[in-house]
Amino acid sequence: MNRIRTATTITALGLVAAALAGCATAAASPSQSTPAADAGPSVDELRLGYFANVTHAPALVGLQEGILQKDLGDVKVSTQVFNAGPAAIEALTAGAIDATYIGPNPSINTFIQSAGQSARVIAGAATGGAALVVADDITSADDLKGTTLA
Repeated sequence: MNRIRTATTITALGLVAAALAGCATAAASPSQSTPAADAGPSVDELRLGYFANVTHAPALVGLQEGILQKDLGDVKVSTQVFNAGPAAIEALTAGAIDATYIGPNPSINTFIQSAGQSARVIAGAATGGAALVVADDITSADDLKGTTLA
């Protein structure tokens, strides 16, 4: 089962990296017409947003293991950590970042509020959402009443 999860995670990270490369290329300003430019615009840097928590594991692993950088080649990856979706969407809309890992609700909200002009969803990075892993003796949320979660 762990091999399947690992393979799925690696595949998803590869797809996300490829999608981000496409997003970064599409966001670049057009350059003068040269043989290289005829193949499409290029960028020197991808400004990437993400959350520094387990819900953004694909971003964390992709950055930590160098997977994103490897797949993006000579494109420099600079990152910005966000605490919440609205802040990441605000930075994306303002042009402070080029792409961000973000949950479905902020993505849907910005898409609806901007009539599809503010952002484009290019890939899914995780399935099933995040889960809280607890000890065997905890069987319901009531068992956590009065405790502090880290």
